[in-house]
Order: sequence, then structure tokens, then C-alpha cells
Amino acid sequence: MTSIPLHSISLPASKSISARALIASALSAGQSGIGNLSRCEDTRLLAEAATSLGSGGRTYVGSGGASLRFMIAAAASIPGLRLTIDCSGQLRRRPVGPLVDALRGIGAEIADCAGTAPFSIRGRRLGGGEMSIDPSASSQFVSALMLAAPLWSDGLRLRFSAKPVSFPYIEMTAALMRRFGAEAETTESGVAVPPGEYSLPNGFTVEADWSAASYVYELAAIHPGTIWRVASLTPPEISVQGDSAAASIFARIGIRTRYNADGSADIFAGRQTTPAVFEADMNGTPDLVPALAATLCALRVPFRLSGVSHLRHKESDRIAALVGELGRCGWRTGYSDGSLVYDGSAPDTPQTKTVADSHADHRMAMALAPLAPLLPRGLEIDSPGVVDKSFPGYWDILP
Repeated sequence: MTSIPLHSISLPASKSISARALIASALSAGQSGIGNLSRCEDTRLLAEAATSLGSGGRTYVGSGGASLRFMIAAAASIPGLRLTIDCSGQLRRRPVGPLVDALRGIGAEIADCAGTAPFSIRGRRLGGGEMSIDPSASSQFVSALMLAAPLWSDGLRLRFSAKPVSFPYIEMTAALMRRFGAEAETTESGVAVPPGEYSLPNGFTVEADWSAASYVYELAAIHPGTIWRVASLTPPEISVQGDSAAASIFARIGIRTRYNADGSADIFAGRQTTPAVFEADMNGTPDLVPALAATLCALRVPFRLSGVSHLRHKESDRIAALVGELGRCGWRTGYSDGSLVYDGSAPDTPQTKTVADSHADHRMAMALAPLAPLLPRGLEIDSPGVVDKSFPGYWDILP
């Protein structure tokens, strides 16, 4: 009997959970030992920056959008703190105005350089109370306000002026706040955070990153007949990560997940199912889009992925990047009425080695790389180091 090849891998810890835990810990009295903290570049820089919430001065958060937004709100809410926050040129191009405007509206002292970093902040006791914000560009604006709100004298009663994107990340923020002793309630129309204090939990361990798991599902689809054993993966019914929806999304095309008693999970291709058109609303799980789109192209499954317009405001314009780079690899995708689409047509296979532009975006590099075996002349990623932003060990998991 021929045994099924088994490929054992480890996923990074969730940088989304790590970021929220670091801010909550920094706003708590004392020190917190956070177990399994992410080792990616974003988290490393945020861990260093978070210490400045107690000392002031100048700090740098790199290209971490959540890091910048969370730090601005937290620093503005600490009385007497004087802190200047800077970031990469890439991050300076991403929106932060709605958050800064909302904080200034309740008395925050934030000076900036023509609407972008560096931000010079003089912290003070903010009143908070009733506020409104447009969360249609980023849920991180909401999460930043939520994390700071327990420090405000009137807490936060936030109304959404538009439908929020990535709502599961807002729910994640509330769940993490509760783990650190604060209260938070969420609905799809707003959030409420009463004034209070953070307290350190008796032990806190960060889950493995479900966003990173999406690339394992992609590999399982492209390499049927191999079991990909992930060392640790929290089942969706327990996980606080919205991207745990990857398990059910990829199951629709036959990629299965089996959870083992030791906490590991096996991801593998079962019997492939090919819907006439794969349709999914990705508004709540935008980080899954690159891997899912690449997988569906590789399997030649027609798709319409809706709710993706806010992907234009990520580390790159991921709509333009996906259409362009999948096209460079031979698959003709497009963007129409807020949806990323593909008709299932045969790829125009490149006759020379393909050099893919990562657009300095970690998720683009990781989604494109598994396509290499499908290109007769091979595939090269122009900037392989970009994966360090979220998954430093990514290249080690490729077969």
C-alpha cells in the first residue's frame, strides 16, 4: 500500500491578535507575558513601539497599518504622554484621516505632516462619549478607538455611518478586550465601550494565524495527494479570528480540514467540487482573497468574489495587483461592480520565465508563489523578503 505524502509545517502566530494583545497589555498596570507572540516584522516593531506608551519620545511602526492606528489612539489617550509616531513611506499612503479626525473631535492633540506621519501627539484625558465614523475603508479605525476607549471618562458609544468592512476584526477586538478585563459590545451598527481599566489575564496565548493558513489551503489544492499537517490550528468554532472561515470557504472546492487530538490539523484535497461559478462575499474576510483567487484560477473554477473594493487600500492596491499579476501568469481576471471575477478560461501560459511583481505586498507574494509548478518556465517573486511582514518562515513550507 502506498502511503500518502505528509508535509508537516508550522504557521506563524496571528499578528492581528498579537497587535491587540500588545496594546491592551501596554495599557494595563504591570507586565504581561503573552505566549506565542507573533515573530513577524509588524509585531516586532509594534512590541518595541508599545513600550513608548509608558516613556514617550519617538517611535517607528514600519508598515503595520494596525500598529500605526492603534498607537495613535492609545497615545492620544494617555495623560501627559508626548510621543511622535513615524512609519514607512508605504504606510504613509494608506488612509488614517478618519481616525485622526474622530480623535480630534473629542479633544485629542495630534499634529501631523500634511495629513500623514510623523504624528506628534500630546496625550490627555479624553472625554469620549457619542461618536460617528465611516468604517468602510478600514475596520482598524474602529478597533483603534475601541482599544483606547476604556481610558476615556465617558467611554465610547460609536455609530457606524456606513457598513463596516472586515467586521469580524471588530468582533476580535471586543473579544481580546474582554480577555484583558475591559468591556465591549459590538453590533453591525456600532460599538459600545464603558470606561474602565485593563487588567492582565492569567496567561494568554496567541492563536496560530488563520490568514496564513489560506496559503496552505492553496498548496493543498495545487498539490492533491499530499496531506499538509499544521502543527497548531484553533478550530473555527473556538477561534476569535474571522479568517477561520477559510476552512468552510475552501471546503466548497473540496479542500478538507481534519482536526487532531494533539491540536494539529490536516489540510488536504478531497473529491474536487467545481461549482458553475464560485461566488462569495469577501467583505468580512479580505485577507483570504489573494490565496482564494489564485487557487480558483489554478483549478480553472470561474468565480465572482464580491465585497472587495476596500482591497485597494491595503499594502498595495490588491485589486490591481491581483488582476495584473495573475494576468502575467496567464489567467485573465477582471474587476467589475465591486467584484473580482474570472470566467474559467484556459490560461495563456507564458513561454518565458515569469517574474511576478509582489507590489511590496506580503500577501501578493505568498498567493502567487504556489502557482510556480503550473508555469512551464517557472516563476520568480521579485521581492521574496516581503513575506517577513507576516510569515517569516513562508518559503520553508513550499514543496
